[in-house]
Amino acid sequence: MVREKLLLQQAKKRRVKVFNSEIIEVIKADRAFLNEKGVFDQNRYKEIIASMPNEELRKIEDEIRKNLMLNKLREEIILEASSNISEAEVDEYMKNNQITDVDKASIRESLIRQKGDEAYGQWYESVKNRSKINIYLASAKPVELPDEQLEDNKSKTKGRLKLWRK
Repeated sequence: MVREKLLLQQAKKRRVKVFNSEIIEVIKADRAFLNEKGVFDQNRYKEIIASMPNEELRKIEDEIRKNLMLNKLREEIILEASSNISEAEVDEYMKNNQITDVDKASIRESLIRQKGDEAYGQWYESVKNRSKINIYLASAKPVELPDEQLEDNKSKTKGRLKLWRK
C-alpha cells in the first residue's frame, strides 16, 4: 500500500533497475516449472502458461519486477549502513555475550544483518516522515489519511517482457 508506493518511489529515485534476465531467473526457479530432478522444464512452463490469460501473466511479471526492485533497494540501504563493522565491534560483541567457540566471520555476518535491519528501519521512517501523502476521494480537495487507511492503486509497469507467449 503506502509503504510499497513510498519504497518504489525511492527505488526509482535511486535508479534501482530490474533486468529482464533477473525476472527470467525467478521464473526458472519457480517450483511449478521444475521437473523431478529440480531443473527448469520448458515444456511444463509452456503447458502451465498456455491456460493463463495474458493479463494474469502480465500481473505476475509486474509482481516479480516489483519484488525484485524492493529487494534490491533494501539490499542497497543495508549495504550502505552495515559495510563498516570493525574488528573491535566483533570482539566487543563476543566479550559481552561470552562467546568463544564461534568464528568471527559468522559473528560479523550476524552483526551486519542486525545493523543493516536497524538502518533500513530508520531509513524508511525518515522517508515516511519526509513524505506528504495525499489521497483524492470523490471531492476535489485532497484528504490526508494515516497509513492504515490508504489504499494504493497499482500502476502498470512499462517495458514488459514478452516471454510469456509467442
